[in-house]
Amino acid sequence: GSALSGVPPISDEDDGRTTVLSGGPYSYKGVANIGEGGGGGSSHYEMVHATTCLPVGSYAFILYDAKGDGICCNYGNGEYGINLSKGRVVRPLSGGDFGGTQEITPFVVAADDIDVMPDTVVSGASASGDDPPREPAEGQPCATFSMHLVPDQFGNETSWTIHRIDGVGAV
Repeated sequence: GSALSGVPPISDEDDGRTTVLSGGPYSYKGVANIGEGGGGGSSHYEMVHATTCLPVGSYAFILYDAKGDGICCNYGNGEYGINLSKGRVVRPLSGGDFGGTQEITPFVVAADDIDVMPDTVVSGASASGDDPPREPAEGQPCATFSMHLVPDQFGNETSWTIHRIDGVGAV
């Protein structure tokens, strides 16, 4: 058994992308929860960790902010970072200072990034559709992906998704 959550990929019919993983929204932090005059209060925010294992391909990490003001810096210093296997940094942990309702970070998992090889290939998987495929696809080599997110005070406006963006016929 793997430690990954067996959430089946959700197909987004609208844009042809496949959602691999998603999270949020998070909780709103009232001003009372933020340390006034102390150490800046960053420790009062929750730190979100998400990990999965991605096969070779092209992906996009999309951070959404419902209000359209990013996650930094008027209401706390929200930040996030993305890492792949073998110490590869896709996006350093830094402030989520962006305008608009989303920030897209495209990245590619190459053969060199693969660090998880399947122990055994599970046979007898049915193609009937009764048993949706888990992620990662069983028996598929993949690269460890990790994302760290610290929402700002308005964590309730923050959510994110990872999309598989190749091989879907969309330009």
